Amino acid sequence: MLEATNFAALKEAAARHGGHLRIGLLTNQTGLDAQGRRTIDVLRSIGNGIELTKLFSPEHGIFGAKDSTDIGQEIDPSTGLKVTSLYGAKDADRRPKSDDLKDLDAIVIDLQDAGVRFYTYETVVGYFLEAAACEASGGHPLEIVVLDRPALIGGEAVEGPVSDTAASYINYMPEPVRNGMTLGELAQYMAGERTGGCGGGPGAKAHPAAEVGSRGLKPAANPGANASLTVVPMPGLAAGRVPRSDGREVGEPFAESAQRR
Repeated sequence: MLEATNFAALKEAAARHGGHLRIGLLTNQTGLDAQGRRTIDVLRSIGNGIELTKLFSPEHGIFGAKDSTDIGQEIDPSTGLKVTSLYGAKDADRRPKSDDLKDLDAIVIDLQDAGVRFYTYETVVGYFLEAAACEASGGHPLEIVVLDRPALIGGEAVEGPVSDTAASYINYMPEPVRNGMTLGELAQYMAGERTGGCGGGPGAKAHPAAEVGSRGLKPAANPGANASLTVVPMPGLAAGRVPRSDGREVGEPFAESAQRR
C-alpha cells in the first residue's frame, strides 16, 4: 500500500521529474483506503512536491451513480477539481486526449474491478496505457501507477471461453470471461501485449491498495450486493446473443437475472 510505504513510489517518481509530480487520478466511489478515506483526499494531502491536479472518471462517473452515456460535467465537492469523464456514446469520448495529459507527469488509477472481461474499467486502463505510449513517443514521459485491489469475485477461478473477436469496449484483450486477475495484473498484461499505434509505452506499476469489498460498496451503477457479482459472467456472456433481462432494476440484479435463466 502506498500509505504503508509513506508514498515511496510517488516520491521516487517525483524525483524522476525534478522533485515535482503532477498527478491525474482515475477513480470513482470505490477509491478508498483502509480507513475509508477517499484516494482523492489522500493524494491531495501528500505534499512534498506531489500535486493532484486532475480527476478522471470511468463509466458511471466519479460517484458511480450514472447509468448513462451522458455523464455531463462533474466537480469533486471537496477539492473543487473538475472531473474529465472518459465515457460517452462515441469511441473518442472514452479515451484520454493529449490535451488532458499534457500537464501531467503520472496517472494514478484506483478502481475496484469486478474480474470479468466485459467490465469496462479494464478497457479505460488500456486506453490510458495506449495514451501514455503516444505521449512517450512525442517526448512526454507519463508514468502509470495502478493501486491494485483484489477483484470482487476473487482470483481463484478462471472460467469461460477466451475471446477471439475483434477488440471492443467490452473486449479489450483476449481473455476468459472470468479472468482471475487483478486490475494491476491486467494492466501489466496489456502493457506487454498491446500498445495501440504508438509503439511501446511505460508499462504499469501495480501497488496493492486496501480491499474495499467488505464495505459493501457497489463498483458501478449496475451490480448490487457483492454476492450478486459472482454471477456477473453468466448474463454478460449472453449479452447480445439471447433475449434476456439482467435485472438491473432489482436489488441484486445479476443474481436475479441468472435465476431467471
